[in-house]
Order: sequence, then C-alpha cells, then structure tokens
Amino acid sequence: MQKWVQDLNALYRRHSALHESDAFSPGFEWIDCHDAEQSTISWLRRNNTATEQIIVACNFMPEPRQNYRLGAPCGGHWQELLNSDAVDYGGSGHGNFGGMEAAPFGWLDRPYSLTITLPPLGLVVFKQLTNWD
Repeated sequence: MQKWVQDLNALYRRHSALHESDAFSPGFEWIDCHDAEQSTISWLRRNNTATEQIIVACNFMPEPRQNYRLGAPCGGHWQELLNSDAVDYGGSGHGNFGGMEAAPFGWLDRPYSLTITLPPLGLVVFKQLTNWD
C-alpha cells in the first residue's frame, strides 16, 4: 500500500494535467460515467495549456474487462503510466503492455478509441505521448 501511495503521489506531482485546471471545466471531461452495467467509469484530464492529456479508467468489479473500449480525444500513442493491478502493488498483473496506439475508430463522441484491459477492482492511467492528427 505504501508503494502504491508513493507512486500515486509522484504521478500527481509529475503530471500537471492531474492538478491544474481543477476549478475550470476545460481541465476535466467525463469519457463515460454511464456504464453501470459493467461498473466502470472513465474521464479525461488536461493541463492549463491542453498540452498534456491523461485518461483515467476504473473498474469496480472483481473480473477484468478485456477489450474494453474507451473514447480518446486524439490519435497517437497512449502510455500506461499507472496500473493498480500491477504485481508491484500485490495485484494480478492484468495490464496493457505499457500502452497502445489509439485507433481512428470513434467511440462515445470521441474521434479515436483505445481498446484496453481494465483490471479487476482497479484503475489505470494513460498519457497521450504523440498526436498523429
């Protein structure tokens, strides 16, 4: 638990999208807050200049969600920054091999999408690294 909190705090300090624009609507957008059937939620965070974008997705059920599609605002590579199910935190190791490319397949009013493994009772965080638009 101590390592998880340490890594979570370091992530928060390192990425301005997670703490800037807290009081302004451009800093936060729901991706999907209506997936009660699968007990998941996801959202997008941006920093003040919109140069950094981060997606957070949570699964509140004890089974992993394989091939779970998330809407993404742009193409390019999305790096998995944090995964609460990592073996380092005592998890089962369900993950996304460090990241993936966004597909030009729109999902939930977004022009691109990511197809991820959403770990059981877990949270994953992705950062957009490159934009091929």
